[in-house]
Amino acid sequence: MLETAADVFYLTADELLAENGGGAALSIPERVKERKAEMEYFSRVNPPPVLGTMPAFEMTEGGPLIRAMLKSDMAVPTGISDDSQALQGQAGSPGVVRGTAKVIPTLAEAGKLQPGDILVTKMTMPPWTPLFATAAAVVTDYGGVLSHCAVVAREYGIPAVVGTGRATKTFHDGQILEVNGDVGTVRVVTSF
Repeated sequence: MLETAADVFYLTADELLAENGGGAALSIPERVKERKAEMEYFSRVNPPPVLGTMPAFEMTEGGPLIRAMLKSDMAVPTGISDDSQALQGQAGSPGVVRGTAKVIPTLAEAGKLQPGDILVTKMTMPPWTPLFATAAAVVTDYGGVLSHCAVVAREYGIPAVVGTGRATKTFHDGQILEVNGDVGTVRVVTSF
């Protein structure tokens, strides 16, 4: 009853299971032809830019949420009182913890992270998520409060300071760091 095997995708499961199209007004070949015509028509229709009411602001100018995201993601990080042993970033996930720094620039070096260590990296992405179960806290060079690192750290309940700009260049393996995810600071407690 179908011209090609692909025509089966133009029918519902009930139509396929019913004999002779379930006694409907249109035969199966007619129904397939009609649905192909609908698909062709709708493939040329441009959808509206917004469904529902227009937002109160233009996305190009931004609103309070957009400005807050851009401000935190584009912030220029600074040391604390010109201290090269401390950095200010964004408070990504609350909590205060101390632990041994492990600077991990790529996942290939993830094996050196031990339970209770502080993960220091440029940024995290979904493949990094299992490391959050091992780390006591996370510190990144890039990101804001809505970055992957901040969201996942909040889910795991560990402190995170994101968007420091230079944590991977400031801190070194073996240093004892204090990560304060409440205020967005990271400082060296002891250095080896």
